[in-house]
Amino acid sequence: MYLSFSLSWFIVYVFSFTIVPVLFASAAFDYNWVSRHLGARSPYDQDAGSNSDPILNEYDIKQIQIVSRHGTRFPNAGDKKDMIRVATTLASSKNDTVAWAKSFNPDDYPNDKFDHLTDHGEEEVYQIGLRMGKKYSQLRSQVLQVDQIKNIASNNPRTIRSGNAFIKGFFKESTIGTDIPLTTINAEQDTTVHMTSNCPQYEKEVGKSPKEQMNAYINKAFPPNAERLNKDFGVDLSPKDVFATLLSCAYEASIYHRVDTFCSILSEEDYIMSEYAFDIKYTNKYSYPHEINSLIACDLVKEIATDLDNAYQGKQGAPLVSFKHGHSMSVLPLAARLGIHKDDFLLTADASQEQIDNRMFRTSRDDMYGSNIMFQLLNKKGTEEKFVRVLLSEEPTVLPGCDEEVCPYETFKKAVAPLLQCNREEICNAGNS
Repeated sequence: MYLSFSLSWFIVYVFSFTIVPVLFASAAFDYNWVSRHLGARSPYDQDAGSNSDPILNEYDIKQIQIVSRHGTRFPNAGDKKDMIRVATTLASSKNDTVAWAKSFNPDDYPNDKFDHLTDHGEEEVYQIGLRMGKKYSQLRSQVLQVDQIKNIASNNPRTIRSGNAFIKGFFKESTIGTDIPLTTINAEQDTTVHMTSNCPQYEKEVGKSPKEQMNAYINKAFPPNAERLNKDFGVDLSPKDVFATLLSCAYEASIYHRVDTFCSILSEEDYIMSEYAFDIKYTNKYSYPHEINSLIACDLVKEIATDLDNAYQGKQGAPLVSFKHGHSMSVLPLAARLGIHKDDFLLTADASQEQIDNRMFRTSRDDMYGSNIMFQLLNKKGTEEKFVRVLLSEEPTVLPGCDEEVCPYETFKKAVAPLLQCNREEICNAGNS
């Protein structure tokens, strides 16, 4: 019995030092988990977008409007500089776990591709369009002329390429074909897609606060994370370098599906904390803390409401489908104007852990690459009753002012009425006249 007992514990002992680490490493390298925790650099969650919409069992769709963000992009110059710095620091380690850092190739991120859409990003948006086109093929089949389509992009290479990819997917195998004109708007005249560059007051009110607020959290919360990594690898990484490691991981994962480089040294806590750092930056940059962030969506909400109302009344010239291909600055201010995922506290370094854990605003979901807000004008089958339904990246959401996701049209109209009482030109040029 003693021999059996000892042998049993010997097996457990060996198991704990062989199999368990392998299982842990496998979890750390799981692309599916990693890709859902990369903040505003998360690739689109294609699995969340189903191939069918159950709403079609009871309702016909009379109009669809979509405001979307571009697909996965390359880093900018500053991000690449951070990647090189972190890789160089890790390459000095004698720990074989980070031996990959010695062969990190900056040329994987060409200087002439800074901020440009990647090939994967183009395919990503194409797949979104393809799935939506099939899902809403009944409405798509009614589109027989290009003047029934509103198709707009900001005058930016990555949004233009994203827009064209989405259209090719959405109208594949359709009657009208995929040769759909794309209208671009220069930033100086754009008030509905590339919204911040045409608003002097935005710069005055928001300024550097997004990075300042994010860095305040990083400097307060990340020192233990940096200390752990420095102890593990015998290097000197700062708290900001920990976040830069997550950002580097995000580009490796979203562009090349690599999770065995920068991503591999991060703990679950590193990911969760970095997500919140992203959220602090982007909520300050495009969402709730600054009222101007929602007000810059004034003209966009007005246009959406007008197009919905024209379709509701059956007016000639109302688009059957409307697509606006933009940026974070398109999707997040619109969500803020509508009151979607608005927390009852400000996302700052001083938020409690309970608040952080239970927050609604999350860039990994609300502002992932390809994220979109869809408005559906619905007609209940067999009746004249019409409703509006809003979806965030293909998942239904209840609009504030509505009791449920399928909102009676008059209720929706009443809910958005206060949001239309604004003058964007006056807001954006306050104090500049």
